[in-house]
Amino acid sequence: MGLFVWQTEFADMIFKKIGRSEQNEYKGDKKVMGYLELLLIGVGLAMDAFAVSICKGLNMKTINKKHCFIIALFFGGFQALMPFIGWLAGIQFEHYIKAFDHWIAFVLLVVIGGHMVVEVLRGEDEEDEVCLCNQY
Repeated sequence: MGLFVWQTEFADMIFKKIGRSEQNEYKGDKKVMGYLELLLIGVGLAMDAFAVSICKGLNMKTINKKHCFIIALFFGGFQALMPFIGWLAGIQFEHYIKAFDHWIAFVLLVVIGGHMVVEVLRGEDEEDEVCLCNQY
């Protein structure tokens, strides 16, 4: 409970400094995301796509403009399409899960965090994984 209160107070402080009185605006009875939230989601998606494209580019034997365009088209298309599909699904199921959506997020984060802790306790290293980098 204390961490959540600290995070909320910290977020309120940040939003007050940038001139917003609340974290989210209300439109009727619904909360809507502001420009800052949309910007942060966009930056996160861009960093993800950049990291994957760097790895893909390092793995290519020859660089071809056609392949670069196709890869960029697929990355851009999916990076735009997936949040839109998530938004559509969220709008459709909002009234069904609104009462317990925070518990779903909590369970998912606990499962992911628990899996990470189990991996650390087992001593699984990344070096144990198969590396196909230098096999030409």
